[in-house]
Amino acid sequence: SAGLFGHVSGIEIKNVIIKDGYVKTEVDSNSQDAAGLLIGSAAQGYGLSTTVSNCHVSGTIESGSALTGGLAGYNSYGTYKDCSTDIMIHGHGCSGGFIGSDFSGSYENCTAKGNLSGQWSVGGFAGILFWESKAKNCIADVKVTANNWNAGGFVGYIEDNVTIHNCISYGDVHSKVSKWEPKVGGFTGISNLNCSIDNSYVAGKVTAESTDYKAGGFVGCYTAGIFEGCSFDNEKNSGLAA
Repeated sequence: SAGLFGHVSGIEIKNVIIKDGYVKTEVDSNSQDAAGLLIGSAAQGYGLSTTVSNCHVSGTIESGSALTGGLAGYNSYGTYKDCSTDIMIHGHGCSGGFIGSDFSGSYENCTAKGNLSGQWSVGGFAGILFWESKAKNCIADVKVTANNWNAGGFVGYIEDNVTIHNCISYGDVHSKVSKWEPKVGGFTGISNLNCSIDNSYVAGKVTAESTDYKAGGFVGCYTAGIFEGCSFDNEKNSGLAA
Protein backbone atom coordinates (compact mmCIF):
# COMPACT_ATOMS: atom_id res chain seq x y z
CA SER A 1 0.00 0.00 0.00
CA ALA A 2 1.28 3.43 -0.96
CA GLY A 3 1.17 6.85 0.71
CA LEU A 4 3.15 9.06 3.06
CA PHE A 5 2.23 6.30 5.50
CA GLY A 6 1.85 3.00 3.66
CA HIS A 7 0.03 1.01 6.35
CA VAL A 8 -1.12 2.18 9.78
CA SER A 9 -3.20 0.81 12.63
CA GLY A 10 -4.11 2.28 16.01
CA ILE A 11 -2.26 5.59 15.72
CA GLU A 12 -3.15 9.29 15.73
CA ILE A 13 -2.19 11.54 12.82
CA LYS A 14 -2.87 15.27 13.10
CA ASN A 15 -1.79 18.63 11.65
CA VAL A 16 -0.12 17.16 8.56
CA ILE A 17 -0.03 19.07 5.27
CA ILE A 18 1.00 17.54 1.94
CA LYS A 19 1.27 19.93 -0.99
CA ASP A 20 1.55 18.72 -4.60
CA GLY A 21 2.17 15.13 -3.57
CA TYR A 22 2.43 12.29 -6.07
CA VAL A 23 1.63 8.63 -5.46
CA LYS A 24 1.76 5.91 -8.09
CA THR A 25 1.21 2.17 -7.82
CA GLU A 26 2.25 -0.34 -10.46
CA VAL A 27 0.33 -3.43 -9.41
CA ASP A 28 -2.17 -5.21 -11.60
CA SER A 29 -5.87 -4.39 -11.57
CA ASN A 30 -6.78 -7.49 -9.52
CA SER A 31 -4.72 -6.37 -6.54
CA GLN A 32 -6.41 -5.11 -3.38
CA ASP A 33 -3.49 -2.85 -2.47
CA ALA A 34 -4.46 0.68 -1.44
CA ALA A 35 -3.16 4.13 -2.33
CA GLY A 36 -3.70 7.59 -0.84
CA LEU A 37 -1.66 10.77 -0.42
CA LEU A 38 -1.58 10.54 3.38
CA ILE A 39 -2.34 6.85 4.05
CA GLY A 40 -2.38 3.81 1.83
CA SER A 41 -4.24 1.50 4.20
CA ALA A 42 -5.57 2.28 7.69
CA ALA A 43 -6.64 -1.21 8.75
CA GLN A 44 -7.98 -2.13 12.15
CA GLY A 45 -5.76 -3.99 14.56
CA TYR A 46 -7.26 -5.88 17.49
CA GLY A 47 -8.67 -3.28 19.89
CA LEU A 48 -7.14 -0.46 17.85
CA SER A 49 -8.47 2.33 15.67
CA THR A 50 -6.85 5.18 13.78
CA THR A 51 -7.74 8.86 14.24
CA VAL A 52 -6.85 11.57 11.72
CA SER A 53 -7.55 15.28 12.28
CA ASN A 54 -6.69 18.61 10.68
CA CYS A 55 -4.77 17.03 7.81
CA HIS A 56 -4.84 18.64 4.36
CA VAL A 57 -3.43 17.12 1.19
CA SER A 58 -3.14 18.04 -2.48
CA GLY A 59 -1.64 16.20 -5.41
CA THR A 60 -2.00 13.37 -7.91
CA ILE A 61 -2.58 9.64 -7.51
CA GLU A 62 -2.22 7.10 -10.31
CA SER A 63 -3.26 3.57 -9.44
CA GLY A 64 -4.15 0.52 -11.47
CA SER A 65 -5.35 -1.36 -8.37
CA ALA A 66 -8.51 -1.14 -6.33
CA LEU A 67 -8.86 1.06 -3.23
CA THR A 68 -7.65 4.55 -4.16
CA GLY A 69 -8.52 7.68 -2.19
CA GLY A 70 -7.31 11.26 -1.97
CA LEU A 71 -6.49 11.07 1.74
CA ALA A 72 -6.55 7.28 2.27
CA GLY A 73 -7.05 4.30 0.01
CA TYR A 74 -8.65 2.04 2.63
CA ASN A 75 -9.99 2.61 6.12
CA SER A 76 -11.37 0.26 8.75
CA TYR A 77 -12.92 1.73 11.93
CA GLY A 78 -10.88 4.94 11.69
CA THR A 79 -12.12 8.44 12.54
CA TYR A 80 -11.45 11.50 10.36
CA LYS A 81 -12.26 15.10 11.34
CA ASP A 82 -11.56 18.51 9.81
CA CYS A 83 -9.50 17.17 6.90
CA SER A 84 -9.43 18.10 3.20
CA THR A 85 -8.14 16.92 -0.17
CA ASP A 86 -7.46 18.68 -3.47
CA ILE A 87 -6.70 15.90 -5.90
CA MET A 88 -6.32 14.47 -9.38
CA ILE A 89 -6.96 10.73 -9.30
CA HIS A 90 -6.59 8.20 -12.10
CA GLY A 91 -7.82 5.11 -10.30
CA HIS A 92 -9.41 1.75 -10.82
CA GLY A 93 -12.21 0.28 -8.71
CA CYS A 94 -13.22 1.67 -5.30
CA SER A 95 -11.89 5.17 -5.90
CA GLY A 96 -12.94 8.30 -4.03
CA GLY A 97 -11.85 11.90 -3.71
CA PHE A 98 -11.31 11.46 0.05
CA ILE A 99 -11.45 7.71 0.80
CA GLY A 100 -11.36 4.77 -1.59
CA SER A 101 -13.06 2.04 0.44
CA ASP A 102 -14.34 2.34 4.00
CA PHE A 103 -15.53 -0.19 6.59
CA SER A 104 -17.28 1.29 9.62
CA GLY A 105 -15.34 4.55 9.60
CA SER A 106 -16.47 8.01 10.70
CA TYR A 107 -16.03 11.26 8.75
CA GLU A 108 -16.94 14.73 10.05
CA ASN A 109 -16.32 18.20 8.59
CA CYS A 110 -14.20 16.78 5.77
CA THR A 111 -14.02 18.02 2.16
CA ALA A 112 -12.75 16.71 -1.16
CA LYS A 113 -12.28 18.62 -4.39
CA GLY A 114 -10.64 17.99 -7.75
CA ASN A 115 -11.01 15.44 -10.56
CA LEU A 116 -11.47 11.69 -10.38
CA SER A 117 -11.62 8.97 -13.01
CA GLY A 118 -12.03 5.28 -12.27
CA GLN A 119 -13.75 2.01 -13.08
CA TRP A 120 -16.40 0.63 -10.68
CA SER A 121 -17.63 2.10 -7.39
CA VAL A 122 -16.26 5.61 -7.75
CA GLY A 123 -17.47 8.70 -5.89
CA GLY A 124 -16.50 12.29 -5.27
CA PHE A 125 -15.98 11.65 -1.55
CA ALA A 126 -15.87 7.85 -1.25
CA GLY A 127 -15.79 4.89 -3.60
CA ILE A 128 -17.50 2.57 -1.12
CA LEU A 129 -19.02 3.16 2.32
CA PHE A 130 -19.44 -0.43 3.39
CA TRP A 131 -20.77 -1.25 6.88
CA GLU A 132 -21.93 1.23 9.52
CA SER A 133 -19.87 3.99 7.93
CA LYS A 134 -20.85 7.52 8.98
CA ALA A 135 -20.40 10.85 7.21
CA LYS A 136 -21.52 14.16 8.71
CA ASN A 137 -21.09 17.71 7.39
CA CYS A 138 -18.88 16.59 4.52
CA ILE A 139 -18.52 18.09 1.02
CA ALA A 140 -17.43 16.62 -2.30
CA ASP A 141 -16.63 19.07 -5.10
CA VAL A 142 -15.09 16.51 -7.45
CA LYS A 143 -15.70 15.93 -11.14
CA VAL A 144 -16.31 12.18 -11.44
CA THR A 145 -15.88 10.08 -14.58
CA ALA A 146 -16.71 6.36 -14.37
CA ASN A 147 -15.90 3.63 -16.88
CA ASN A 148 -18.01 1.02 -15.10
CA TRP A 149 -21.02 0.87 -12.79
CA ASN A 150 -21.75 2.36 -9.35
CA ALA A 151 -20.79 6.01 -9.63
CA GLY A 152 -21.93 9.01 -7.60
CA GLY A 153 -21.07 12.60 -6.88
CA PHE A 154 -20.57 11.77 -3.19
CA VAL A 155 -20.26 7.97 -2.97
CA GLY A 156 -20.25 5.26 -5.60
CA TYR A 157 -21.66 2.36 -3.57
CA ILE A 158 -23.48 2.39 -0.22
CA GLU A 159 -23.74 -0.85 1.77
CA ASP A 160 -25.83 -1.76 4.83
CA ASN A 161 -26.34 0.51 7.85
CA VAL A 162 -24.49 3.50 6.43
CA THR A 163 -25.54 6.92 7.81
CA ILE A 164 -24.99 10.19 5.92
CA HIS A 165 -26.11 13.51 7.40
CA ASN A 166 -25.92 17.04 6.00
CA CYS A 167 -23.53 16.33 3.11
CA ILE A 168 -23.23 17.99 -0.31
CA SER A 169 -22.03 16.96 -3.75
CA TYR A 170 -21.10 19.86 -6.05
CA GLY A 171 -19.25 18.01 -8.82
CA ASP A 172 -20.55 16.79 -12.17
CA VAL A 173 -20.81 13.01 -12.68
CA HIS A 174 -20.45 11.22 -16.00
CA SER A 175 -20.75 7.51 -16.78
CA LYS A 176 -19.16 6.09 -19.93
CA VAL A 177 -21.03 2.79 -19.60
CA SER A 178 -23.14 2.00 -22.66
CA LYS A 179 -23.76 -1.78 -22.66
CA TRP A 180 -25.16 -2.39 -19.15
CA GLU A 181 -26.91 -0.52 -16.37
CA PRO A 182 -24.52 2.21 -15.19
CA LYS A 183 -26.05 2.79 -11.73
CA VAL A 184 -24.94 6.42 -11.71
CA GLY A 185 -26.48 9.17 -9.60
CA GLY A 186 -25.79 12.72 -8.50
CA PHE A 187 -25.16 11.66 -4.90
CA THR A 188 -24.77 7.87 -4.98
CA GLY A 189 -24.75 5.14 -7.60
CA ILE A 190 -26.57 2.58 -5.47
CA SER A 191 -28.10 2.40 -1.99
CA ASN A 192 -28.63 -0.73 0.09
CA LEU A 193 -30.50 -2.07 3.11
CA ASN A 194 -30.85 0.09 6.23
CA CYS A 195 -28.81 3.00 4.92
CA SER A 196 -29.99 6.47 5.88
CA ILE A 197 -29.31 9.79 4.11
CA ASP A 198 -30.81 13.05 5.31
CA ASN A 199 -30.47 16.79 4.64
CA SER A 200 -28.10 16.19 1.74
CA TYR A 201 -27.94 17.95 -1.61
CA VAL A 202 -26.67 17.50 -5.16
CA ALA A 203 -25.64 20.59 -7.13
CA GLY A 204 -23.85 19.00 -10.11
CA LYS A 205 -24.96 17.70 -13.48
CA VAL A 206 -25.37 13.93 -13.98
CA THR A 207 -24.95 12.33 -17.41
CA ALA A 208 -24.78 8.78 -18.78
CA GLU A 209 -23.86 7.53 -22.24
CA SER A 210 -26.26 4.59 -21.96
CA THR A 211 -29.28 4.78 -24.27
CA ASP A 212 -31.16 2.09 -22.34
CA TYR A 213 -30.76 3.42 -18.80
CA LYS A 214 -31.03 6.90 -17.35
CA ALA A 215 -28.92 8.35 -14.61
CA GLY A 216 -30.55 9.30 -11.32
CA GLY A 217 -30.65 12.87 -10.08
CA PHE A 218 -29.86 11.74 -6.53
CA VAL A 219 -29.67 7.91 -6.56
CA GLY A 220 -28.73 5.88 -9.61
CA CYS A 221 -30.19 2.55 -8.45
CA TYR A 222 -32.44 2.54 -5.39
CA THR A 223 -32.37 -0.88 -3.72
CA ALA A 224 -33.33 0.16 -0.19
CA GLY A 225 -32.74 2.83 2.42
CA ILE A 226 -34.34 5.92 3.93
CA PHE A 227 -33.93 9.37 2.40
CA GLU A 228 -35.22 12.51 4.11
CA GLY A 229 -34.79 16.19 3.24
CA CYS A 230 -32.62 15.42 0.17
CA SER A 231 -32.65 17.15 -3.22
CA PHE A 232 -30.88 17.58 -6.55
CA ASP A 233 -30.71 20.37 -9.15
CA ASN A 234 -33.62 19.70 -11.48
CA GLU A 235 -32.72 22.57 -13.82
CA LYS A 236 -29.31 21.09 -14.57
CA ASN A 237 -30.81 17.60 -14.78
CA SER A 238 -34.00 18.06 -16.71
CA GLY A 239 -35.88 14.81 -17.22
CA LEU A 240 -34.09 12.82 -14.54
CA ALA A 241 -36.01 11.19 -11.71
CA ALA A 242 -34.59 11.47 -8.22
